[in-house]
Formats: sequence, C-alpha cells, structure tokens
Amino acid sequence: MVQAGSTRDSQAKEAARIIYESSGQPIRPSSYSPNYVPNGVNSSLSEAWMHGGRLQMSAVRRTFCLLVTFDIGLIFIIWVIYTQLLPTSGVNNRWDQFIDQVQKYDIKKSLFDIVMLSTVRLTLLLLAYALFRINHWWMIAITTTLSCSFLLAKCFVFNFADTEHDNALGYVLLIVSFSMAWVETWFLDFKVLPSEKKARKKVTMGHYDERSPLLGDVEGQRRGGEDAEYYSPENSDESDTDVERSEGTRGHSRQEQEYIQLGDELMDIVWEMHQTKDGWKLEKGDNPEDGIVHSIYNKKIKRKVYRLQSEVDFRAQYLWEECAYNLEENSHWNPTCVESRVLQAISENTDIAYTIAAEAAGGIVAARDFVNLRRWGERNGQYLSLVTHTTFSGMPHQKKYVRGENGPGGFLFVPIPNEQHKCQFLWYLNTNLKGWLPQQAIDVGLTGVMLDYLKYLRIHIEDLKNREKS
Repeated sequence: MVQAGSTRDSQAKEAARIIYESSGQPIRPSSYSPNYVPNGVNSSLSEAWMHGGRLQMSAVRRTFCLLVTFDIGLIFIIWVIYTQLLPTSGVNNRWDQFIDQVQKYDIKKSLFDIVMLSTVRLTLLLLAYALFRINHWWMIAITTTLSCSFLLAKCFVFNFADTEHDNALGYVLLIVSFSMAWVETWFLDFKVLPSEKKARKKVTMGHYDERSPLLGDVEGQRRGGEDAEYYSPENSDESDTDVERSEGTRGHSRQEQEYIQLGDELMDIVWEMHQTKDGWKLEKGDNPEDGIVHSIYNKKIKRKVYRLQSEVDFRAQYLWEECAYNLEENSHWNPTCVESRVLQAISENTDIAYTIAAEAAGGIVAARDFVNLRRWGERNGQYLSLVTHTTFSGMPHQKKYVRGENGPGGFLFVPIPNEQHKCQFLWYLNTNLKGWLPQQAIDVGLTGVMLDYLKYLRIHIEDLKNREKS
C-alpha cells in the first residue's frame, strides 16, 4: 500500500510538472524571494526594483530630472550675461543693472520673467516626476502649454525696438526657453514613460511570491502577443528541437532557398575572416582571461570588423549548442538583450531570428531591434553560430524601435587540444545601429559592449556548470 501510494504521488508530481512547463512560463528559481526580478529585465531597470514591488526612480527618469535642472541653469546663465551687456546709463554699476531687472520688473523691459518661468517649470516637473513619480504626461502638458502661451505673449509685449534692449541674447533667451520646454516634453513622452511601462510589465510577468498559483495564467500565456515571454524549458529533449527546426526541410520555397544560399555565403565570409591572421589592430585588452579585442577593415563588406578573443572553461560543443539552440533564453542571462526569438525555421541549421537590444546611456540611446538570418554548424572541428541582417515579411519595422543591421559575424568555439573542458571563444562583430548616432561613435563603444558580454557569458557558464552538478 505504501509503495502504491508513493507511486501515485510521483505520477501526480510528474503530471503537474508537465502541465506547468507546457504553460510556457519560465521555471521558478529554487532560491526565489518575494522580490525576485526576472533576468530578462534591462539592468538599468532592474535597479529600480525595491521591496514591496514598488519601482524606484529609473535611470531614464533621473536623466529627465537632470535635463529639467539643466534647463533652469542654462536660462539663468544666459539671463545674467544678458543683463551684463545692457547699457549702464541711469545706474551706477553692473550690479545695479542686475537689481533693476528684478526689483523694477516690467514685462515690456525685463526678461527676468523667463527665469521665473523656468523655475516654475522646474518646480512642477520635479514635484510630479521626482517626488510623486507620476506615470502620466498631464503635468508636462500643462507646463509646456503655459510656457508656450507666456512666451508667445511675451514676444508681442516685449519692447524689442528699445535701444536699451538691442541685445541678441534677448532673442536667444526666448528661443532657448521655448525649445527646452518641447525637448523635455519629447523626452518624457517618448523615453521615460514607454521605458518604465515596459519595465513594470516585465516585473509583473516575472514577479512570484508565496501566493502565486502553481500553474500561473496558462491561457494568458497562450494568448501572449508581441511582448510575450518566450522560453525553452530546461533539459528539453534534443530531438524535440530537431523536429521544430527541421519543419522547413521537407520542401523549400524560392524565398527559403535564398535564405539558405545567404547562410552559405555567411559561413564562407566569416570563415575567411577567421582565417585572416594579418592586419588586425589591437583595440583593448591584454590577456585571454579578460578578453582581447582587435579590429580590421574588411574590404569585401566595406566595414570595420571587431574580433573578441578569450578562453572559457566549458566544452566547445556544449557552449555552441547553448548559443545555437537556446536563443530564447538569451534575455534571461544577458541584461543587454530584452528579447530573442525565432521567427521562422528555414532548415535544420538555418532560421530567421528577432532580437531587441536594450536602450543605453540612461535612455538617450533608444532600444534597437534586429532581424537576423542565423546559420550554425561545424567546420574543421570548430563550431560556428553566425548571423547577418536580412528582411522578413513577418517582422516589418516596429514604430517603437530603431531597426539596426548586423553585418556578417557571430561566434566561433574552438576546442583546445588536451583541455577538453576549455575552449577558445571568438566573436566577430560589425553592426550599424542606424538612427542619429554616427558610425564612429558606435565603433568606439563596441569594444566595451563586447567585453561586457564576455562577463555575462562567464556568469552564465558558471550557472550551466551548477545545473550539470545538480
């Protein structure tokens, strides 16, 4: 009887596990706490998480507050210089001219009201978005409307024809005040609010506590739309992945044949880069442990290519399989990636993937998305997982993201002789982030991005080792 009861219990637990995994939710970490934050949330946004599930001030909101403070500082400095350039007739010194603008204020002669307007704007915006941390645009709409209305009236009332006010900084002061009001509106509406809305959604989706249901919102996960979480269960049967990715191998359309041909060309281009030994210029790093970054100008693709070299303590084949077959888990351990998923399987080693890169510099650099053709395979005992940009009708340009382009590149995993538990890790990267960023500025920042990725990869490798032990 005891043996039969234990058998039924184990069968019931196994059934519950299968149902839970089929819901598509990430597996709950064994050491979760009531304030668990999913790894997929951008690192700058995860810092905003605090006890009780309340969001502290995010990095992008802090940047907005700095912008508002910069507004009044800039206006005040321009106004002080303006007063110092006014003629001194009727006053004893420059300080008296300064006092005259304030104590004998006249809307037709003084521009001190522009400074006060900026002060009012600062006070209202910091109260609303720094102290009370509201998540709506109504306060910025009020301040911008009041600012524009007052400045418009000021242009009609102020006596520009007076010789005492024949000062170019008077015009500059009005224009700068008007411009700063609209810059603050744009930054809040297009940067702060959308970023924090996305962060709250991710925190809500990843938040667990002791009252969370065992199976979660199964139907809700099945109905997930564009921003839904994608997850490949741990220890999935390898044959399942093969079946999923080989659906397109039974017969290829003309478009699929073009994708496959593009994948073949991608393998050849990157392999040629890999075989190039001369011409590489050292950019950063001096030892394989921390990573070494070189660059070279590739005449064939007419772009600068960066190469990261390092050694990692993991089998080459295992790490290659992790990168090639577990794309959806990338956002779980890489904080610079918001989302990664396969759009369409083309063949057993080719697919179309979609990736969203997190915003940077406190939200000033907007999030980018990429549509890539992926090709993975083995050549001369070395393992490759490569990407290049492509177009895909199922994923047109998204309004809320800037569509970047990755040139031919990707990862190579090279086994080290006599050290089967270690491998050489190489990353070939060339990318165009588009938008207003100049390519030279992008090139400067890429070395830091590559070295940061190596740090995250090493942490993930340690996590994989712990999974193997358990």
